[in-house]
Amino acid sequence: MSRQGLELVLPVRATLILMLLACLLVRALIAQERSPTSRFFFRSRSMVFLGTHSYGLFFCHHLISYHLTGQGAGRLPRAHL
Repeated sequence: MSRQGLELVLPVRATLILMLLACLLVRALIAQERSPTSRFFFRSRSMVFLGTHSYGLFFCHHLISYHLTGQGAGRLPRAHL
């Protein structure tokens, strides 16, 4: 595939994937409490585990990346105070 073709296909593909994920999220949020969709997204151990750990990574990733790049020098960046 040519470079021009990729420049057109990649954004369209990304948009379609994001739309699919948004539809799945809406489906999970409006599902009845006892439906299989609701049980999978909100009650399965694997999803609870992923949600708990991904939130922790999201919460701390700026501090971790700041200190891993060597810019931290043992102090917090101004934006995190």
